[in-house]
Amino acid sequence: MKRVIIIDDEINSREHIKNLILDYCPNLNVVGEADGIDSGFWACPKLTTSNKSKTNILVNRLI
Repeated sequence: MKRVIIIDDEINSREHIKNLILDYCPNLNVVGEADGIDSGFWACPKLTTSNKSKTNILVNRLI
């Protein structure tokens, strides 16, 4: 199972993405959420040092 961190500055968007993952992506496990790149960056080392498996990061960004 792949682990993911959802990064978005809007909590409603994070919840929507999380619900989509839970409903349609049973092979993904949401292990964290962050409200920006900085907090998402700092969440990654905590996850990778405790477990050697990789963590994917989903970033929802509109330009």
